[in-house]
Amino acid sequence: MGYRPVGAFVALAAATYPVVRARNSGSSIKMPDAAAAIFFALASAAIVIGGSAGAWFWRYNFVIVWAVFTAGAWGSILVGSPFTIAFARESTPPEVWEAPLFRKTNLIITTVWALMFTGNLIAMLMIVGATGFAAWIPLIGPTLTMGVAIVFTTRYAAYVQRVAATSPST
Repeated sequence: MGYRPVGAFVALAAATYPVVRARNSGSSIKMPDAAAAIFFALASAAIVIGGSAGAWFWRYNFVIVWAVFTAGAWGSILVGSPFTIAFARESTPPEVWEAPLFRKTNLIITTVWALMFTGNLIAMLMIVGATGFAAWIPLIGPTLTMGVAIVFTTRYAAYVQRVAATSPST
């Protein structure tokens, strides 16, 4: 059967679990969880369909994963609900959830993540079919850019909290 089918189906089950759990508990479904579930559903479908669809999926899987995350991030901004709000609500009191500063901060952070996802998507499009060292870029590049986005998120959120704590007009 090979490692791809087994891996795809196990990953689909693992990625679907937090989405189903959030839905059943009334919690918000987080965009990264939904994006991962969508990606592994596509991978599983490609395996079931097989043939050229399967070959096409595995050739472009790094492009597809970043396209799904990019669409989710920009989509959350377009519908007026930046995806980072779901995470921020876990560590902030409900009374600040509708504050303009809270919403603006999450819009900025989500935009940084959307730009990072977009950059990773463009990079993957540029190296489709790469061999040798270039084949490692799909693993190394996004890991580095995600690290930058994580550091930005942490530092920017802390900065906004410091400024809000010292500002009389928040």
